[in-house]
Amino acid sequence: MVFVVSNDNTTLKKYKSEESTDDIIIPGSFSSIGKEAFYESSVRSVIIEEGVSKIGSSAFCGCYKLESVTLPNSMEEIGYDAFGHCEKLKELILPTNLMKLGKAPFANCKFKIIVSEDNEFFKVVNEKLFSKDGKKLIYCPTSFKEKTYTVPKGTQTICELAFAWNEQITEIILPDGVKEIKGGAFASCSSLEKIVIPATVKKIELEFDIMETFDAMNSWYPQKRETFVIEAPKDSYAIEFAKEHNIKFKEN
Repeated sequence: MVFVVSNDNTTLKKYKSEESTDDIIIPGSFSSIGKEAFYESSVRSVIIEEGVSKIGSSAFCGCYKLESVTLPNSMEEIGYDAFGHCEKLKELILPTNLMKLGKAPFANCKFKIIVSEDNEFFKVVNEKLFSKDGKKLIYCPTSFKEKTYTVPKGTQTICELAFAWNEQITEIILPDGVKEIKGGAFASCSSLEKIVIPATVKKIELEFDIMETFDAMNSWYPQKRETFVIEAPKDSYAIEFAKEHNIKFKEN
C-alpha cells in the first residue's frame, strides 16, 4: 500500500492500493485522515490505530467493499459523508471520545451503529443515532424495517439526510417540540406516503446545500410522489410550506 501524506506527515491525504485484499492498518503517527483519502477505494477492512483523532469529509465514501472499520478511542471528529454509501459495512462502534460529527456522516448506509457507554455526545435509540441529549436525530439506517416510525419526544432537529434512501418506511410522525427539518432528511424515501408535522416546526430546508447537484428533497415533489401528503395543524408553517411548494396536505 502507498500513503500520500502531508508535508508535516500528520495527515494521510490519499491511499493508493497495491494489494488485492486491501486489509489495512492506519498508523497512529497520523493525527488525521484527509478529505476523500479512501474515496471509492477497494479497501475491505480498516483498523485505525490510537493517535488518529479526525476523519475528513468523504474519506471512506463509496468504499463498495468495506466490511469492517475499527475506530480508536482517540477519535474525536468524523466529517461530512465520511462513510457515505458504504453498502457492505456491517457495524460501526463510535468510541468514547468522539465529540463531533459532520453533516450526514453515514448517508445511504444500512450498518448498525453502536455507541460506547462512556461517550458523552451520542446515543442510539431504536437503531437510530441521536445526540446524547436527544435533541438531534442524526441517522436512521436504510435497513430499518418499520413502516411507521414515531420520532421520540424531546427531538428538536431532524438532521441532513437522516432518513434518506430508506425504502421501507411509509409514515413518519414528528412530535410536538420538533423545530426544524434539515435538507434532504427524507430524500429518496421511495415508499414514504405521509409525514405528520407539528405546529412547533418553523423551518424546513428544501435542499441539502453541500450536494449542489443532488435532487435532495425529491420526496417533497408531488410530480414524483403523487400520493405523498403532509399532515399538520391548520395555519401552521408546515401547511404554508406545502402550499408554497404545491404539496398535498391534510389539516389536523
